[in-house]
Amino acid sequence: MEEGIAHLFLVTKQTSKLKAKIEKHISKKKAFGQKVEQQKNKFYEQIENALEVNFNVRDHGDALLKSIKAMVIGSPGSYKDHLFKYLNEAADKKKSPLLKELLSKTILTHCSSGFKHSLNEIMHNKEVENKIQDVGCYSESQVLDQFFEELRTTENKVCYGLNSVKYAMENMAVEKLLISDHLFRSKNNMTRKMYVQLSESAERQGVDVVIFGSLSPSGERLKQMTGVAAILRFELPGLDDVEELNDSDSEKDSDELSAYSNGSKSGKEAESDDDQIDSKKLENQGGFDQEQLDILMNGGYID
Repeated sequence: MEEGIAHLFLVTKQTSKLKAKIEKHISKKKAFGQKVEQQKNKFYEQIENALEVNFNVRDHGDALLKSIKAMVIGSPGSYKDHLFKYLNEAADKKKSPLLKELLSKTILTHCSSGFKHSLNEIMHNKEVENKIQDVGCYSESQVLDQFFEELRTTENKVCYGLNSVKYAMENMAVEKLLISDHLFRSKNNMTRKMYVQLSESAERQGVDVVIFGSLSPSGERLKQMTGVAAILRFELPGLDDVEELNDSDSEKDSDELSAYSNGSKSGKEAESDDDQIDSKKLENQGGFDQEQLDILMNGGYID
């Protein structure tokens, strides 16, 4: 952004999409001091409205908002600082949960102009890249801490491993779905499809889907717990039965995983490789002894 012009983008790993272009004439004459301030505030208000329209929970659900790792405001000079101050005041005045959520993840940076081509400049800024990673890791850490706290106090309000998570999804019990991004990059095509389908199904249910970077500390811990877990809305009876089935019939479990992926192929038809899911790793609460769980809950790693 710069004085009188701003572009609002939604940037993902795959693409960047222009959501809004905001323009407002602002007088250059210093003689119109009060009028200029009013024009600037109107400009900032238009930016605030664009954020409300494109990311409000009512129209888009909270999955989109929760998936945003950071809001980056770039500008030459101090325009970004003035906008950030205005948005904070607006968030307090209106008690806007949307603005408070976005502002908690805001990164301010320099760019040469408010025109579209500056997006490339911002996204190739190493400092911005590092800050976005830090914000994402902090968010992941909070969610994983919540998972382990629930595991300590109310074991049947969390689950991990594909079969238990599927069982919880089928019972509409999942509040937050935790998935390691390495599962979406598996060399095994069926594995990739399976977790994409799981994630999409969760979003359709209004579940908060949190993707963990496998290289982050939290992502490493989640990966050691099969890479998929869930925090539940309520205590779910029957999780123990799912775990016992997994423990006693690993071959059947492997076939069920493949069937979930495409509805037809058996697990024996899948080509074996390092990334193929080992059903033993899909054992849930019964898959780790108490000592291993204590290590993970205290931020450690299992050798």
